[in-house]
Amino acid sequence: MIRRLPSLNALRAFEAAARLQSLTLAAGELNVAQAAISRHVRELELWLGSKLFNRTGRGVTLTEEGRTLAGDLTAGFDCLAAAVDRFDRPGSVKRLLVSVDVSFAALWLVPRLKSFLNAYPDIELVVDPNTRLVDYAKGEADIGIRYGGGVWKQVAVTKLFDANVSPVCTPKVWAAARIVDPADLLKSPLIREDQHDYWPLWLVAAGVKSSADIGGTQVRGEMAIAAAESGTGFAIADDVQAGDALMAGRLMRPFELSVPAAGYYIVHAEGAHLPAAARLFRDWLCTEQKRFVGELADWRASRTRNKSAKNRKATASQIRR
Repeated sequence: MIRRLPSLNALRAFEAAARLQSLTLAAGELNVAQAAISRHVRELELWLGSKLFNRTGRGVTLTEEGRTLAGDLTAGFDCLAAAVDRFDRPGSVKRLLVSVDVSFAALWLVPRLKSFLNAYPDIELVVDPNTRLVDYAKGEADIGIRYGGGVWKQVAVTKLFDANVSPVCTPKVWAAARIVDPADLLKSPLIREDQHDYWPLWLVAAGVKSSADIGGTQVRGEMAIAAAESGTGFAIADDVQAGDALMAGRLMRPFELSVPAAGYYIVHAEGAHLPAAARLFRDWLCTEQKRFVGELADWRASRTRNKSAKNRKATASQIRR
């Protein structure tokens, strides 16, 4: 069957301009002049006999016909990309741009990246730690990890971790603090994150009535764990941030109470084809998440067994007396 198709360059130019809502951004993506994008779009409109864009002084907006065509073309180009993505071209290097929450990058992701890089040496990984909501549809990143409630526009979301927070400190700080109940923390050196400060939430949950005048040292989120490990005082953190330090014994949780805060999510452009490198990274993240959760569970079980053994030994000692 012979297919009647307009110029492939015209279709690519229109699809990019429609997806990015900008002739300028489309020109940058396709590495051509903006005038070339405009010319290709006009050629396509003439070929179809339909107006695809409304041109205004502020730029362009899609017509109803343009919106319909753009959706079909994006799906079609995604299918083409998926078809050729399955082939590993000799000597090809896949570049993967990952946007990551800063604390997650510093405390969990970076210490584990070696296994991903060893498994996929042909992927050129670029990690961009930031707190802003990047636009995946415009190609600002291929995939990312965000911290929050999990509801964002124009992104597909997969939960990676829940985040339940509670205080952490070094064993030495705890031994010197002489704290009897959570209210005593108000008289202790507290480390507070500049963006996500969960101390008021946790103190209220712990039954501390007056937590309005909380003092403490304010630091950026990714620095809170480092400050706690240095012996500066008590930080408040989830298991993703503090897990490695807890399992290594550098930090401890003085209270069992934890409160739900937010979560960590894998995100990428909604409805768009996910490149092979991004899919590999997503699958690797999920595998590492399961390994980490399992390690934490084993560590907690071991602590429980050790505590029970100490209690039995203490009880036996008292009976002998």
